[in-house]
Amino acid sequence: MYYDDDHDGDYHQRDQQRDWVEGTVDWPRGRTVMREIADRLAASESTAQDYRPVRYFWPGLLPRNLLFLIVVFAHGLRRLAPPY
Repeated sequence: MYYDDDHDGDYHQRDQQRDWVEGTVDWPRGRTVMREIADRLAASESTAQDYRPVRYFWPGLLPRNLLFLIVVFAHGLRRLAPPY
């Protein structure tokens, strides 16, 4: 955490957000796509204009989700096994 100059225990929100965003890994989307989604959402809120969907590498979602599914099922099956 990053504390302010008078050390009253409050940390800077921007520093916390930066650490949080820099640690985010969401392949195939990534930080660039997430920022674009946020920018379009903010622009559509202020202008009431519709924007086209953000494009990203959607075929990458299938292997990522299958891997996640395998991990979840493996964990669930392991929890059903007797403890060692």
